[in-house]
Amino acid sequence: MPVNLPPFAFAALVFENTDDREWLKRRFELLHDIVEESWAYQEMVREAATRSLLQGIEQGLEQGLEQGLKQGLQQGRQQGVQESTLKMLAQYIELHFPTLLPVLERETYSISDPETLQQLLVDLFKSHTVEDAQNLIMRVRDQAK
Repeated sequence: MPVNLPPFAFAALVFENTDDREWLKRRFELLHDIVEESWAYQEMVREAATRSLLQGIEQGLEQGLEQGLKQGLQQGRQQGVQESTLKMLAQYIELHFPTLLPVLERETYSISDPETLQQLLVDLFKSHTVEDAQNLIMRVRDQAK
């Protein structure tokens, strides 16, 4: 039986040795059923439940916001890397294989993995002909499907 009544708490401030504390616990346990039926006790229980619920909601919101923020930052970083890599790809193709720029834009617009795009850029650095570059772009497109 719980003994979390305010009178118990006040009385507990007075009793310091173990025997007195045990006596106080037994005494309040005997009165628990009577006190539990009182409107004041029921009000305290309701208030405690409400506080507990509000604390749980607040904690849940904080955790949810923190997790959402982390996911949003991660997605933002990934999108930023993707966009900058696509831009570098386009600049490189425009400088070295300008006729492939429409092919690059058409074939890579749906690739969202930054690592795949970065690897394409590295591979394009090694290509010497328009045909090699076009084959690399098509191969990456096919792998992304």
